[in-house]
Amino acid sequence: KEYVTDHIAKAFKDYQDIENVKMLLLRAQVANPELVRALEDQGAIVDDVSVYQTVPETEDRTGAAARLVEEGADWITFTSSSTVKNFIALNEPGAIHRYKTASIGPITSETLKMHGVEPTIEANPHTTEGLIDAILRHHNSPR
Repeated sequence: KEYVTDHIAKAFKDYQDIENVKMLLLRAQVANPELVRALEDQGAIVDDVSVYQTVPETEDRTGAAARLVEEGADWITFTSSSTVKNFIALNEPGAIHRYKTASIGPITSETLKMHGVEPTIEANPHTTEGLIDAILRHHNSPR
């Protein structure tokens, strides 16, 4: 029901005993290790395999950062902690404070807060659809 580590692990616990069940997690190289620990605490045998690496852009090859400076944006959406860090690294200092920010979930929101940004909204459920719905609800709410 919740797309966060402790709820995922609890969903397994509520569904069935996973003692000695072999699990393969295919994830980002920087994925939070808490899910592996939580599943192993329940007795699962977990292979945590990095299948992709998040690498920040070091230059503005598409011109997107320059267009953002020139044209602005209504929202900046963040779907992981690495998107927060990479946005901040690629853009001028303080640029993030000019925009409404949408976070996909609590870990991403925490990363925004660590960089001095209180997210305008946080998706719930913590999915792409939840993120879109949260933006639409915020946009359509009376001010």
